[in-house]
Amino acid sequence: MKNAFQLVASLAVVVAAASTPCAYATVYFQNTGTLSGWTGVSVGETGSVTQVSSPTYKGSTALRCYQIYNGADKTLHSEVSYGNADVGRNGDNRYYGFAFRTHSNWTYATPGASISQLITNSPCGAQQTDMYQIYGARLEVKRNWGDPCNQGYERLTIVDPVSVGIWHRVVIRKLWKTDNTGAWQVWYDGSRKHSKTNIPTGFTGDPPYRWTIGLYAGFSSTSPKTRTIYVDHARVASSYSEADPGQW
Repeated sequence: MKNAFQLVASLAVVVAAASTPCAYATVYFQNTGTLSGWTGVSVGETGSVTQVSSPTYKGSTALRCYQIYNGADKTLHSEVSYGNADVGRNGDNRYYGFAFRTHSNWTYATPGASISQLITNSPCGAQQTDMYQIYGARLEVKRNWGDPCNQGYERLTIVDPVSVGIWHRVVIRKLWKTDNTGAWQVWYDGSRKHSKTNIPTGFTGDPPYRWTIGLYAGFSSTSPKTRTIYVDHARVASSYSEADPGQW
């Protein structure tokens, strides 16, 4: 039979074991396809962002992000954003996950249509460190780092083509660093597409970053006259499994 000291020690081990996962998994923000909870909703000139009951990735609602060509060659927003200290600063390790779906009548075209951005304000204005866009048939990323007024830059394909009219999952990992100690990874539908380590991933000046998802659509006289993207199940977390929409 255990004495009182042994019982207390055993209980402490059980409690520690039960609490250990919580120490390594943190959800900083989540949204299940609603207009509430975001720090910003941006709709430029035309179009809309609305909460809809169909189609949804999971649950009862998703966000429909819609834009209309207004006769000018320009890029127009219909997106939601979250800006908070927990979204990320230089030195933080964050995972950004969300589900998106093109409308069934989506037409591959250029200019591109961004579905997600990681962005900050800088002395040179709002600048993206990452912009994920459907350009023609492919999903690609334009990645930037360093001095926001004199940036490093690369452009990479994530998947080609993007299947139209079905839900897809994206998870982005950023170990935010301005020197060669950062890390960047991207998963698409559960498959890791890019992984880079020992690289710069953020802008100098220790800016707070914000995250946007939805539609930032480029239009021209030859592009489709409307664009629609649905987004759902968005999370900022401390691990891939926490951020992946397929796992929560």
